[in-house]
Amino acid sequence: MLRRLEFLVPPLLKRIDRQLLLHRPGLWATRLHYVAFYGSILSLLMGLYTLIRPISLHSVPNPENYFALLLLPVAVGFGLWVYHLTFFRLEQFQGKNWRLNSLRDELLHLGVLASLISIPLMYGYQLSNRIDQTITESELARDINTLKVGSQLFKYGVQSPNDYRFTNMEWYTTLHYGLEGEYFEYEVIQKNLPYSSCKNRQLIEEFLFVFAKYTDFTIPLSSYEILEAYRDEQPLQIADFAMYEQMLRENISNLAQAKTRSFAIMDADFLKSLVFICFMLWLGLQAFLKTNWKSFLGALIVGGLWSLSIALTASILDASFHIYPEKFVFMLMMAGLGFFLYQGYRQKNTKRTHQWKVISLTLGTLMLPFAPLIIGSFIDSNIYGDAWFNILFAGMGVSFITWNLTLRSRFVDLMASPKEN
Repeated sequence: MLRRLEFLVPPLLKRIDRQLLLHRPGLWATRLHYVAFYGSILSLLMGLYTLIRPISLHSVPNPENYFALLLLPVAVGFGLWVYHLTFFRLEQFQGKNWRLNSLRDELLHLGVLASLISIPLMYGYQLSNRIDQTITESELARDINTLKVGSQLFKYGVQSPNDYRFTNMEWYTTLHYGLEGEYFEYEVIQKNLPYSSCKNRQLIEEFLFVFAKYTDFTIPLSSYEILEAYRDEQPLQIADFAMYEQMLRENISNLAQAKTRSFAIMDADFLKSLVFICFMLWLGLQAFLKTNWKSFLGALIVGGLWSLSIALTASILDASFHIYPEKFVFMLMMAGLGFFLYQGYRQKNTKRTHQWKVISLTLGTLMLPFAPLIIGSFIDSNIYGDAWFNILFAGMGVSFITWNLTLRSRFVDLMASPKEN
C-alpha cells in the first residue's frame, strides 16, 4: 500500500535514506529524516497560510479550532511513522551495544513526538498573534463598553411577539479583564424615571455601529424605533439576529482572548498536560516496539476492564452505602500496578503464561507514571494545581529511569525467551 506513495518522496530524500541505511542503520531505522522533511513542509505551509489568511473584525478565527483540526494530519503522520518503525528491531542487529543505541533512539523518538505536537501548537500561536494585531487594545475596550451599555436599551423577538428577552450581554463584563483601556458604567435605565432621549439614542447608534463592525450585518432599525420599543416593552422582530449575535460573541471573545493570551492552548496547565501526553505516547511507543500489536492491544483491553471494575466497585459502594471510598480506590490502583509488574517478572515461561506476562508488563509500564500521583492522592486527596503537575512530572522521571534500568531489558529478555510446552 505504501509503495503507491513513493512518488511523494523526492530524489534528495531517497539519497539521504540510502546513505543512512548504508552508514547509519540505527539512525535510519528511526525514520527521523522523513519526519524532519515532511514536518518542515507542513510547518512552512501553515506558517505561510497564517501570513496570507485574511482576518477581519467580522471574521475572527479561533486558534483552538485550528489546533484541533491540525491534530488529524499529525495523527496520520504519527501512525505512518510508527508503522515504519515496526520493521526494524534494534536489539536484533546491534549486539551488545544495543542498550546505548536504544537510549539514543528513544530520545530521538521523544524529539519526533515533541516536534509533531509542536506543529499545530505553533500554528495556533502564530494565528493568535495575527488576531492580536487586528485591533488595538484600547479600541477593543471601548467597543466592549459600547456593547455593554447599549445592550441595556435593546431587546428582540425570537419566535413570536410574546417570546422575547433582553439581550444577555453580561458576558462582555468578563472579557475586558486584563485589557488596557478606560471602562465606564451606565446605570440601567428605569422607565419610571426621567432620562435623556438624545443620550439614549446616541448609545443605541453607537451600539448599532459596533454591532455592524464585528458582524458585517446592519440592523434594519433606527435608534428611534429601538428606543420606542424599549419604552413600550415591545419586542423587536429581526430576522437572523440570534445568528449574528452569536457571531458577535465569538469574534469579540476571540479578539479579547488573543489580546490577553488566554486561549486554552496558551494556558500553562494545558501545556503541562500536553507534555505529559507526549511522554505517555513515547512510553507506549517504546512498549509497543518491544512487543507486538496483539500484546499491546491486549494490555489496553485488560487495563480498560480493570479500570472499569474499580469504577463499578466505587459506584456500588457509593450507591449502597452513600460513601465514596477514595483511599480504597487508590489502594486498588497501587495493588494493580504491583500485581501487573510482578506478573511480568515471573520466571515460569510457558505458552499459556508468556502472553499474559507480556500483557502484564506492558500494562504495568503504562501505569508507572501515575504511581507517585496515586501514592500522593492516597496520602492527601486535596492535590491541585502546580502540586498535581509536579507529582505527575516526578512520575515521568521515575518511569524514564525505570524503563532504561530494568523494564526495557526485561521486555527484550521476555520476547526472546523460549516458551516451554
